Amino acid sequence: MTDPICCIRQDLRRFGVHPNTIRGQNFLLSAKIRSKIISLAKIDPTDCVLEIGAGTGIMSYNLAKISSNLHLIEIDPTLMQILQSRFSEMENIHMHLDDGVAWLSREWRKLPGTFKIVANLPYGISSPILFTLLSVYPSCSKTVVMLQKDVALRVVAKPGLRSRGVLSVMVQSAYDARIVCDVAKDKFFPQPEVESSVMVLEPKPIPWAVDTVFLEKLVKNVFKHKRKTVLNNLKSAYPKKIIDAVAFDLGEIAGYRPEDLDEEHFEKLSCTIQSLSESEAPEK
Repeated sequence: MTDPICCIRQDLRRFGVHPNTIRGQNFLLSAKIRSKIISLAKIDPTDCVLEIGAGTGIMSYNLAKISSNLHLIEIDPTLMQILQSRFSEMENIHMHLDDGVAWLSREWRKLPGTFKIVANLPYGISSPILFTLLSVYPSCSKTVVMLQKDVALRVVAKPGLRSRGVLSVMVQSAYDARIVCDVAKDKFFPQPEVESSVMVLEPKPIPWAVDTVFLEKLVKNVFKHKRKTVLNNLKSAYPKKIIDAVAFDLGEIAGYRPEDLDEEHFEKLSCTIQSLSESEAPEK
C-alpha cells in the first residue's frame, strides 16, 4: 500500500473531492507531525483507537499498522469512498459514515473497555468533541488531537487569564490537558486561516467533586457576562435565597470575575448552590 501522504491531491482529484472549509477539511501533509501525534498516543496493538474525521486516510494508514481495532469516523460520503477504496480489505479497520460527535455520544458504550482518540479534528467539531469527552470519562484513556490553536489555549487557560471560559473549566474538571506543539498553516492542504496545535488529554485519576451536568449549567451561568462579577451573573439564574447564601459562603470570591475562579472555588460554589437547590425542590 502506498503511503497516502504522497497522493492526497491525486486522490481528491480522482474522486472529485473539493475540500469543504466549512466542515474544517484541512488535510495534514506533514509526515513528521503525523508521526508525532501517533507516538504521543502510545498505542498498543490491543488498543481500540478512534480517528474522528479520518479524511483521506492520511493518519489512518499508520494507525492501522499498530491498532488491531481501529474505527474511522467520517461524515463526508465522498471521503468515505476514498477510505473504502484504501482500507476495505483490512479486517482491523471499521469505517463509519457518520457525524463524529453523534457517533461518539451514541456508540462509545459499545466499545470494548477503554479506547483512545487520535485525530486531526475538523475545526467545526473540535469544541463539541471536547465537551463529549466529559460524558465518556474515564473510558477514553488518552486523546491526542490536532485542533485550532485558539481552542487549545482556551482548554488549558488557567485562572486569571482572559481566555479562560466554559470550555476551560469543563475540560479541566475531568482531564489533564497540555499543548505539545503548534503547527503552521503550511502543513495543511488547503491552508487554514488559523494556526493549529497538537494537544494531549488524559483523564484525571479523581475528577472534581462536582456533578458534571450541574457543573456545566453553573459554569455557563457564571460566564454569562465575563465583565460582570460572579455574583451579578448568578443573580439572573437563581433565587435571592441562594444568591445570599453564595455571597455569605464565598465572601470576597463572589466579587471575582468569572475567569478568576479555580477548581476549589467552583467546587465550593457548586456545593452551596446544589445543596440549597435540592432543599428548595418540592417533595415528590
